[in-house]
Amino acid sequence: MNGKKLLDIKPIILCGSFRKGAGFVFNTSIGPVTLRRMNKLVEIFLRHGNGLNTIKNISSITSENEKTLYQAFETLKQYKIAEDSRNIYRWFHSLTLSESPYRQHISLEFINSLKAIKRNSKKEVSNLSSLEKLFIQRKTTRIFNDKPINLKEIVRFLKGLYFLNGVTTVPSGGALYPMSFYVAILRSNVKSGIYEFNFLKGKLKFISPITVLEKLYFAFNNKSMVDTCSFITFVCCDLENHPHKYANRGYRYSILEAGHVAQNAYLLSTERRWGICE
Repeated sequence: MNGKKLLDIKPIILCGSFRKGAGFVFNTSIGPVTLRRMNKLVEIFLRHGNGLNTIKNISSITSENEKTLYQAFETLKQYKIAEDSRNIYRWFHSLTLSESPYRQHISLEFINSLKAIKRNSKKEVSNLSSLEKLFIQRKTTRIFNDKPINLKEIVRFLKGLYFLNGVTTVPSGGALYPMSFYVAILRSNVKSGIYEFNFLKGKLKFISPITVLEKLYFAFNNKSMVDTCSFITFVCCDLENHPHKYANRGYRYSILEAGHVAQNAYLLSTERRWGICE
């Protein structure tokens, strides 16, 4: 099937834009892009590229030559202006990447005002099951005691996150399970470094020494936290996996799945009396 025929079934959409003079400025994933030509065709795509219409549909609606529309679309796609609407999640992911730890400078008082739930410092645990006790005891901490955790315990923890004794420990949309795991071991009974965790085999494989401490400091916005923790788990995801089946909705399923993994991490850490910060 050639590219033109594929476009017959691809629903077309354009990213956000505004008119500037005789042209348009588009807020693309690679930054603002200004187009000063093809204004008639751009207007056609802006009007009819609603995420449902294909090139063939748009040609039928506007009586514009299909080949001309196809060529215009290829140009717009090259500049990240137009896309198959089932791939919007790629745009969203690229647009939400930010090197800044916080988008705005806001006060602690304002942050506290946003909190819908205030934590109860009195943790009543009577008449609760062991699991319910973990729920109310779980908490985030940024103060660690610099005590090493041995490799056996790290592996046991990692197994509980996702795949334990041949059984998955989290739900996954379509049972696709797109997650993968890497670990930066900082203090343990094995050499420090970046390890890949094979959750199917329950084994760690050494990848490289740690050479990115400055990036870890930046990511956590807390040097002492990185310097005193035993290990850091990186929950990774193939973001093309869920969308293969669910299109843009699949992006949400991947994020939800990562949240299930994080909850497991908190419960497992609380059970072991480890400090943890997501």
